[in-house]
Amino acid sequence: MKFEVSSVELKRALGVVFKGISNKPHLPILSGLLIRVKNNVTSLTATDLEISFWMEIEATVKEEGEVVVPARLFYDLVSTLEEGRINIEVSELKMKILAKGVDTEILCQSADDYPVIPTSNTKGITINSSEFRKKIDKVIMSSAKDDTRPILTGILFKITGKDITFVATDGFRLSVNVMELKANGESTEEKVIIPSRSLGELLKVISELTAESFRVEIDKHSKQVIFVFSGMEMSSRILDGEFPPYQQIIPNTYTTKISLDKQSLVSAVKRASLFARESANVIRVKVEDKLLVSAENSQIGSNVTEIEGKIEGEKINVAFNAKYLLDFLPVVESDFVEWETEGELKPSVFRDSKDEKWLQVVMPIRTQS
Repeated sequence: MKFEVSSVELKRALGVVFKGISNKPHLPILSGLLIRVKNNVTSLTATDLEISFWMEIEATVKEEGEVVVPARLFYDLVSTLEEGRINIEVSELKMKILAKGVDTEILCQSADDYPVIPTSNTKGITINSSEFRKKIDKVIMSSAKDDTRPILTGILFKITGKDITFVATDGFRLSVNVMELKANGESTEEKVIIPSRSLGELLKVISELTAESFRVEIDKHSKQVIFVFSGMEMSSRILDGEFPPYQQIIPNTYTTKISLDKQSLVSAVKRASLFARESANVIRVKVEDKLLVSAENSQIGSNVTEIEGKIEGEKINVAFNAKYLLDFLPVVESDFVEWETEGELKPSVFRDSKDEKWLQVVMPIRTQS
């Protein structure tokens, strides 16, 4: 194998595919990066068997071939090289790298044992990148962070011919958002649950590639979803299992409704949380003629913040985990956040007037006082 490639393009591609390299790979071969040279194109592949990345870059090919190179070593080495052309040659599993006065040799592995990763088949739905990122940003915080209930570590995608509904929950909070789709030529309805970790990596790729759109392909037979960009593909496994019937916990009515300045609420919750660190982050939100956000700690003191707001309905006194509020409030686009509830121990619904398709449900905390 012998080829010449731009250092700028190689660094850019490595920055993307290296996300597929695990710190603790299941198999020794997975600590490596598959480099394949064919038809004047160099492709880089990395996988941890849950998420896979494939990206191609143009190269001047003198001899085709494929090899697995130690990913961390290769990545770190290339990052130190000056801008210019890099000559790479592999013979008997030894990679020779020449670039502007640099002469390096790296021992490689055969590509024979490298796992086959899913590839696109040109069918799927096309999605606007910036809108998708905005929609996922407003639900991903509600997915579970531990594997106690593995299905909750993913985000539900309900795909129809006209829209996608995104749903995430960890059992204590719930986020729902809907993104409309343009005509894609695909009308089949699908339900899949994609790991939130995979979607977090996808959001990074979207930012780095600055692509206007990408395609989503679902292969239920292999239990994989593939996100297809120009010259780059990312695939992820699909989670097995049934997503909870989330519609059942979304209230249809309310007895109290409050409209609040978002930034005032964020500041009040942050202040109260300083006094709630030793009490499981529990703060109190009392609604009377005004709204009072408070927390008390017998060892260090207490804090109360008064907030003006438009209040309708009954007076209430609710306890929340401050973290759950601070996780979603920053993604509210409007200057005001709407809060609806049926009572102190009922689920609270928060809405964003600038994104009517989104809602956030937060369960209150039952306290002794």
